[in-house]
Amino acid sequence: MSRPHTGGQSRVAATLAGHSSYDDLNADEQAMVRARWADRATQLLADLDLAADFAAEGRTYVDLDDHGRVVLHAADGTILEIDGTPVTDG
Repeated sequence: MSRPHTGGQSRVAATLAGHSSYDDLNADEQAMVRARWADRATQLLADLDLAADFAAEGRTYVDLDDHGRVVLHAADGTILEIDGTPVTDG
C-alpha cells in the first residue's frame, strides 16, 4: 500500500517537475529539492563519458592528462602534448 502524498511532497514533486517555483517552498521542502538535485547531478556526472562521446563523433579535444600536462586527443586516437610531442607515460 502506498503512502498518500502530503502537501509538502506534492509541492516538492511539482517543483522537481518544473511546474512550480523553488522559491515558493519552505526551508524543509527546499532542502528536499536540493537533495534530489544533488543526487541527479551525481548520477549524470557518473554517466558522463565525454572522451567516448568525442571519439564516437570523430572530434578532437584537449584536456589534462594524469601528469597535469595539457594534451590534444586527435580524432584518429593520437594523443599529443600541445607542442606536438607524442605522449608517453614516462
